[in-house]
Amino acid sequence: MSWPRWADAPPVRLPEPPTFAPRIAREKTSMIRVSVLYPMVQGQHFDLEYYCSRHLPMVRRRLGKACRNLALERGLAGLSVLLDEEEELTELYGTPVTITHLYFDSEEAFRAAMAPHANEILTDQANYTDIVPTIRIEEVEE
Repeated sequence: MSWPRWADAPPVRLPEPPTFAPRIAREKTSMIRVSVLYPMVQGQHFDLEYYCSRHLPMVRRRLGKACRNLALERGLAGLSVLLDEEEELTELYGTPVTITHLYFDSEEAFRAAMAPHANEILTDQANYTDIVPTIRIEEVEE
């Protein structure tokens, strides 16, 4: 049996794999996220136009630089399923109308920024909805 001609060829030298700069170790950073959820409730109203064009800009101005970022989620579709003790479907709810996320360096920074303006921010709610929001304060890591 004769070997193919390429078997006698010198071995091919592959290029060295690229070297990458060592990954710079970063400390984990955490922020506080304040989430305001407005659930979709049949028979109640939510004026998204007012909320986006008037309320959120006012909130952003009042909280100033303490509010590092603001993000708005507008509910398009969704479903929450609640199960009873026998794990049977009991109720269905639609997706929230909106969820607004406000980011701060710390809970103290949020409270200090919110305290002088809380009354104005909270009473403006009557201008766009009669839905009672759920407010969550969460720690998020980057």
